[in-house]
Amino acid sequence: MSADTLAAALRLAEDGLPIFPCRPNKRPFADHGFKDASTDPKVIKDWWQRWPDSLIGVPTGNAPGLLVVDVDPTGAEWYREHQLDLRCGRVHRTRRGHHLLYRMPEVEIRNSAGRVAPGIDVRGEGGFVIWWPACGLETVGDLADVTEPPGWLLKLASQNGAAHTGARYIYEGGRNDLLSREAFRLKKHNCDVSQIDHILSTMNAELCRPPLEDEEIATIARGKSNVEADPEPSADDGVIITRGDNLEVESIDWLWVDGSRGGSSISLRARPAPERVPSRLA
Repeated sequence: MSADTLAAALRLAEDGLPIFPCRPNKRPFADHGFKDASTDPKVIKDWWQRWPDSLIGVPTGNAPGLLVVDVDPTGAEWYREHQLDLRCGRVHRTRRGHHLLYRMPEVEIRNSAGRVAPGIDVRGEGGFVIWWPACGLETVGDLADVTEPPGWLLKLASQNGAAHTGARYIYEGGRNDLLSREAFRLKKHNCDVSQIDHILSTMNAELCRPPLEDEEIATIARGKSNVEADPEPSADDGVIITRGDNLEVESIDWLWVDGSRGGSSISLRARPAPERVPSRLA
């Protein structure tokens, strides 16, 4: 396989796609990961001489001009339902599903997990994918057939927020992304690690399927301890953490449920200011 993958790597480089070597578990061999990607044949040959069984990693984002939609098993039904509307000219079969290749549009699209739909991840700026055709997996279409994604998909992939529109639950592949984003936002609003841990635990229980382990939640919360809070936190009546139906929240003096916004849909909020309010259920 080493000779085949090296030949494939050199062809990609000749076509202008930078590549880098990855381990069988898809982690990069190169010290700086996808940032070390190269189109230099000498560099590539040296890599494969050092790591002959490497998988080929290809960066995504603005520099290579590549956007990839990663369909995992959880997203297989969504893919079948939308296959014609996706209008994708180049599709790679992966070990777990499919990669849909598009030309990177001018709008900023970063990596996301589960934002478009459960089991549908996006690899944009700051990401990379394994080039599975080099391992003999099926390919449909040619690189010359790659176009920009359809507008409806582009809107979903580029929208702010941690989850796709209308999602009730967040599944594997999107849970850590959701909770990490919320932890960062809470720390910017001057919540401490204990507060963040409580909030993430509630979100995890209500939204994540299956929920993450408690220690993983604590690790996410502690991981934001060095984030500096904004000098002037928002002056509203609290930080909206999440919305859902029938959220059950333990009584914590800085955490309350606000049921005043839209019928049975309620908002979990946290007050970062020194003045605390008693918890109350709507």
